[in-house]
Amino acid sequence: MLNKTLKLVLGLVILGTPVVFVPEVFAVTSTTKVSPESARATEASKKSKERDLRISAYKTKYATSLTKVQETKLKTTCKPAQVKVKLLNEKAIKNDTVRAKAYEVVGAELSKIIPRLKDASISTTDLEEYQTQLTVLIKTYSTDSLAFASSLQDTAELDCLTDPAAFKSSLDSARADRLKLVTSSKAVATYVTETIKPGLEKKHLDLQVKDMGTQ
Repeated sequence: MLNKTLKLVLGLVILGTPVVFVPEVFAVTSTTKVSPESARATEASKKSKERDLRISAYKTKYATSLTKVQETKLKTTCKPAQVKVKLLNEKAIKNDTVRAKAYEVVGAELSKIIPRLKDASISTTDLEEYQTQLTVLIKTYSTDSLAFASSLQDTAELDCLTDPAAFKSSLDSARADRLKLVTSSKAVATYVTETIKPGLEKKHLDLQVKDMGTQ
């Protein structure tokens, strides 16, 4: 049974599914009753303030001085561009959702196999180290993914006709965030392929040898 479980985990990793251990999040229930309308208004106001702060940061980090010609051109092209950015953001969110589900499934299986390997007297020190390092890589990826999603959403929602410079800065931020996300995503994939996969294959062989020795 243990060998079958290990084969399952190894099979998922070989298919290229990254592994992550998803912590449980517990919501705090408030006893204060708030009307749905009031809650939505408060949340909208909070999000608006947060977006304004991010856009201000984009304009500081990616400062740009537009000529009148550039400004006029941006005003005629930014609205169609925002439609494309919105679609790109929706696609990115769907991709991230798929990854998160895969992380949860494979992470749960891998977390089960380690104590069972220990019970079978198979060393899991290396797998535990892989868990720690992978958690770090996934955290970086998650941070980069959130930043990319935020900059895309900001680019899609800001008033580009009133402030084309903000649109340009926000778009530059989204491009930079995308490059960081590509790097962190590749780091996870490489670690899974070049470290975790061989590690699981070795445990599979170790278990086979041990099973043969007990027959």
